[in-house]
Amino acid sequence: MRILTNNKVNDKIYCGNNKNNDKNNINNSDSNNGNNNLNIYINKNNGNNKNNNPIDKETIKTIVKNIRRELDLPNIDFEIIDLIYNNNNIIIYTPTRGDKSIIIGPGGWVSGKLRETIKKIYGLETTIIVKDYCDEITYKKLLEKYEPIKKLFDNCDKIYFLVQCQNDINVLDFLINNGYNIKVIILNIGSIVMPNKNLQNIVNYLKEKNIDYDIISKNFEINEFLNQNHSCNICSELFSDYLLRINKNSSSSGSSNNSSNSNNNSKATNTNNNTIIGINNHTLDIIKEIGNRKIKIINLLKAYPFKENSFKYQPLQCPLKIQYLKRNRELKKEEILKIIKKTYLGLIEPNKGSDKILKIWKGSKL
Repeated sequence: MRILTNNKVNDKIYCGNNKNNDKNNINNSDSNNGNNNLNIYINKNNGNNKNNNPIDKETIKTIVKNIRRELDLPNIDFEIIDLIYNNNNIIIYTPTRGDKSIIIGPGGWVSGKLRETIKKIYGLETTIIVKDYCDEITYKKLLEKYEPIKKLFDNCDKIYFLVQCQNDINVLDFLINNGYNIKVIILNIGSIVMPNKNLQNIVNYLKEKNIDYDIISKNFEINEFLNQNHSCNICSELFSDYLLRINKNSSSSGSSNNSSNSNNNSKATNTNNNTIIGINNHTLDIIKEIGNRKIKIINLLKAYPFKENSFKYQPLQCPLKIQYLKRNRELKKEEILKIIKKTYLGLIEPNKGSDKILKIWKGSKL
C-alpha cells in the first residue's frame, strides 16, 4: 500500500475567523511531485483492487456529489483537505463542520452509500470516517489541558468514584480501560435519585469488571430533594462526607485506606501520597478541594474531552434531574448552554446536540 500526498499551497483551512494556507499544517511527509491530490493505491497482491485504481480527493468528491444527486439532496460545494487509508478505514478530513455534514448526509445516508460505492467499484471493504480538521486541532488542545489531572490520577493509589447517573458508567469504563484502581461509591437514597433499574445496571457492570464498591443507603423525604438549589446537591454532600471519613480514618491509622478487591492493573506509582482523589461528575467545578486541601474532587466529564459518540453504554436517567429541569428555568438554561459548548468544541455531533436541547426544552428524558 502507498499513500501519496502533495497538498496544494492553495488549500485553505478555516478555523473560526483564522485562515491558514500553510501546507505544513497537513501531513505531507510523502510528497508526490506534480500530483495535487492524495491518492490511495491498494496493492495488487491483496486482491482487493485488481485495477490498482487510485481513490483520491476528487474521486471521493465526485462520488459524494453523485450520491447526493441520487438522494435528491441539495447540490452544495464542499472541500476535502486530506484523505488517509488506515486499517480498512478511509479517513476524510474536511476544513469545516459544514463540509463534514455534507459528506455524512442526513442520518449518515451519504457516507453509507459512499462506502457501498467504493466496495462496488474497488472491491474494498472499508469504513468511512469523516473528521473536521479544526475539531481535531481543538481536541488536541483540550487533551493538553487534561495532563495535570492525569498526573494526579497516575500518582494516587486509588480513585474514589461516585457512580449515580448519566454517563458515569462510560467515564468509569474509560478509567478502568486505562488501568486505574477504582473504588466505586453508590448512593441508594431513594428511587427518585437511584431507580432500581439503574442500581441493577451499575452493580452488574461492577461485578462483570470485578470492581470494588460501597453502597450507601439513607432515607430522605421527597421534599428534601426538591427543596435544594441544585438536583445534585445531596449526592455531592454525601460523597464529600464519605471522602472526609476516609481521610480521617487514614490519618488516624497512619496509612491510606486499602480495598479488598484492588485492580491488579493499577497505575498507582506513589504509595506514600496522602492526597485523596474523588470523582464526582455532578459538581459545578472541575476541581474542588476539601479537608484542608487533602481531598480533591474532580468532575472528569468537564476535565476530559469525551466525545459522546465514543460512549458504549446508554446514559442512566435521573428522575430528580428531569423534575428539576421541568421546574427550574435557570437549570434548564445551564444544561442547554453546556450542550452548545460541547457541540461547539466538537464533542457532540450537531444533530445529537439539537436533539438533546429539544428534549430538555420539552422536559422529557435526556
